[in-house]
Amino acid sequence: MVSVRGDCCGFGACIGGGLILSSKKTAKEGSGVIKIGAIVPLTSPIVGDWLNSGIDLAVDEINAKGGVSGKMIQVVYEDSMMDSKTAVTAFKKLTEIDNVDVIISANSQVAVPLKPLVEEKKIPMISALVAAPGFSVGNDYVFRYHPSGDGEASMMLEYAQKELKINEVSIVYENNEYGVSVFNAMKKDFENKGGKIISAEAINPDGKDVRTSLLKIAEKSPQAVYFVGNSNGYIESMKQFKQLKINAVCLTAANIISVKPIESAEGCYFTNPEFAVDSKNETTKLFVSAYSKKYGKDPIYVNAEAYDMVYLIAEAVKTKGIKNIKDGLLGIGGFDATMGTISFDKNGDALLPQRVGQVVNGKFVFNK
Repeated sequence: MVSVRGDCCGFGACIGGGLILSSKKTAKEGSGVIKIGAIVPLTSPIVGDWLNSGIDLAVDEINAKGGVSGKMIQVVYEDSMMDSKTAVTAFKKLTEIDNVDVIISANSQVAVPLKPLVEEKKIPMISALVAAPGFSVGNDYVFRYHPSGDGEASMMLEYAQKELKINEVSIVYENNEYGVSVFNAMKKDFENKGGKIISAEAINPDGKDVRTSLLKIAEKSPQAVYFVGNSNGYIESMKQFKQLKINAVCLTAANIISVKPIESAEGCYFTNPEFAVDSKNETTKLFVSAYSKKYGKDPIYVNAEAYDMVYLIAEAVKTKGIKNIKDGLLGIGGFDATMGTISFDKNGDALLPQRVGQVVNGKFVFNK
């Protein structure tokens, strides 16, 4: 694999130092390289190596087969630290110094602030783990490879109404751009379907004082509590919900994978992209086998999202060329990926199938 890990210490200060090359091939190969700038959390205790492990595996595979139209893929990594200011600095370095051809990013709090910069630079960005509603709307260079948070909530609450006979719900959401936007969208959607939001509590993303909010929720005696978030506040509220033994059904989305140990979320229902290690899809089987062999463990859907994004970029370069990755991505239809047969809608959102699961005996169990 050709990869570079950068240290974006104040942008200009990182030139000439803090770079670790994992290959003798460098950016000076010019037109012989497809340069991907990856702004992902490399040191996050929540996310860990979920993104870079999938990216690295895909790059290894593609380069081992001769690259894309004879061009090797090189990844320049920057640690987003799941922080917007850090991400903006990283973006400027990657586009103004490293001259990357495309950006991979992850997490709403990182990717959303990059949108105006992406449009200004006219460089395509494809993002995983970004559930902010409307993320891809109104920007031709922004792509999403993850379900939208309002779509996740809509599916979960519809399931709760029809299958669990739940019609009164309280919501616990992180008080950040992602949490607030999902809350507003899901509240409107659920009420339009005849449901009732009987209370809502905004919590600190840092996880402080969530117990007080949960006790307020418990006083309202909801049938269910839906949790929205992507930071420590979300994780702590899920854990303390279980510890307080609140008599309500737990509902949430794919971020449940960040709750550890997962037994802390025992019984909780959630939505998840339709990725399964026992899938019959040939592409998925090959990915699961290769990932397990390389890393000694089964992949989760986030690894698959990262892996697929590299292959989607490669397909875009193959069909439209390195200078037209945006058009190449928009033109993708019926692409066989680990997450299913993939196309992008007019806004740049990948049309990813989802499913409902539940934590049972410390394991993720999915509906057939």
